[in-house]
Amino acid sequence: MSTTNQSAQALLASVLRATQNGVLVYQAIRTGGLITDLRLTILNAVAQRDFNKPATDLVGQLCSWLYPVKVKATLFDHYCQIIQTGESARFEYQYQLAAQTTTD
Repeated sequence: MSTTNQSAQALLASVLRATQNGVLVYQAIRTGGLITDLRLTILNAVAQRDFNKPATDLVGQLCSWLYPVKVKATLFDHYCQIIQTGESARFEYQYQLAAQTTTD
């Protein structure tokens, strides 16, 4: 087995391209030490397709703007726990984005 030394950014980019799932990376926004929101910093092509928007329109947006209230509250609680404890977690959450429509 051969190994190569890749920078962390190159390795992350490689993983984001290879995965078949939408991946979004957030940065915590803190006010007075408390996490008050999350800012989208990186997303892969699958997530762009799911949002039906280019990354340039999405990167920098706040979680509170990107998701409906119910979804935001659930995701926000999960993300805050991960950030505060430093422990990884695996969870799935499915919902239909407002930009997507279904037809019969």
